[in-house]
Amino acid sequence: MPKPEPKTRKRVLAFVSWIIILQGIIILGLGIFSFTYLMNEGFLQDNTAPAIIATYIYVQVFASILIFAGVISIFVLKDFFEQEEIEFRINRIQQKQSEETIQNLRAQRHDFYNQLSIIKAWAELGDTKNILEYLRHEQETIRETKAFGHIQCPVLYILFTTFRGRALEENIKLVVDSLITLEDFDYSWSKINRIFSNLLQNAIEAVDAQKAKDAPDREIHVYIWDTEEKFVFQIWTPTLIPGDNPERVFIPGVTSKSESGHGYGLFVVRQLLRELGGEIKVKSGLENGTEFYLEFPKKTKGFSPRVQLPDSSHFHSD
Repeated sequence: MPKPEPKTRKRVLAFVSWIIILQGIIILGLGIFSFTYLMNEGFLQDNTAPAIIATYIYVQVFASILIFAGVISIFVLKDFFEQEEIEFRINRIQQKQSEETIQNLRAQRHDFYNQLSIIKAWAELGDTKNILEYLRHEQETIRETKAFGHIQCPVLYILFTTFRGRALEENIKLVVDSLITLEDFDYSWSKINRIFSNLLQNAIEAVDAQKAKDAPDREIHVYIWDTEEKFVFQIWTPTLIPGDNPERVFIPGVTSKSESGHGYGLFVVRQLLRELGGEIKVKSGLENGTEFYLEFPKKTKGFSPRVQLPDSSHFHSD
C-alpha cells in the first residue's frame, strides 16, 4: 500500500496530538475531582488517608509520565514528517525533471526526423534551391549546436542543447564556454542531470522574471574550466537574488514564487553536489548579477584535455 502524502500524515499527527492533550485535561480533571470528593466526604480524615493519598499520587505521576511521553512523541513525529515532506517534494521534482528530459529528447528526435524528411523530399525532386534556402534559415541553429560539439560529456551536451532551445523560446540567449572537453567528467549521469537541470531552469525563470522581453541582456552564461584537483562551473545571469543573504536560496522551501511546492530545487542541487564531494556557492549583487559557482572534485588529479576558444580570455575564478 502506498504511503499517504505528507499533508495527510500531518493531519493525522494533529489529530493524535489533540487526543493526547484531551487525555491530559481529562486525567487532570479527574484528579482534581477525586481529590475534592474525598475531602468533602471526609475520607482523608480517617486512617485510610495515607493509602488513598499514596494511590492518588501514583496515579497522577503515571498519568503525567504518559502525557509527557505523548508530547515527546509528537515532537519526534513532527520532525520525522517534516523530513519526509522534504524528501517527498524532492522525489516529485526529480520525477518531473526526468519526464521533461525524456520529452525534450523525443521532441528533438522528432524534429530532426522531420527536417531530414523535408530535405529528402526536396532532394528527390532535385530542388537544390529550396534545400539551400532551408539550410540557410537553420544555419544559426546548426552553428549553435556545433558550438557544443567539443563537449564530450553526453549528459551535459544533451542538457545544454535542450536548455538552449528552451531559453530561445523565452528570447533568452544561453552561452556555454568551456576550456576543457569534459571527456573525463565522470560522475553519475542521473545526479549531473538533476543538478544542472535545476540550475539552468532557475536561471531561465529568473531572467524571464527580472528582464523585459526586449532587454538586450536576457542572457545566461556558463563558464567551464578546471584545476588539477577540481572541475569548475560558473553559471551567471544578469539578475538579483532579493535580500542580504543569497545563500538562503539553498534552504528548503525558500522561494520567491507565490505558488506552493517550490523552493526545493537548489536545496536538491547542494545536497547532490555534497554527495559527490563537491560544493556550490552563490554571489548576487545589483551591479554584477548572480553567479553560481560549482566545484566537482576530480577522481584523478591532473588537467583535463583542453579546447581552444577565441574568447576564452574572459574566464576567471574566485
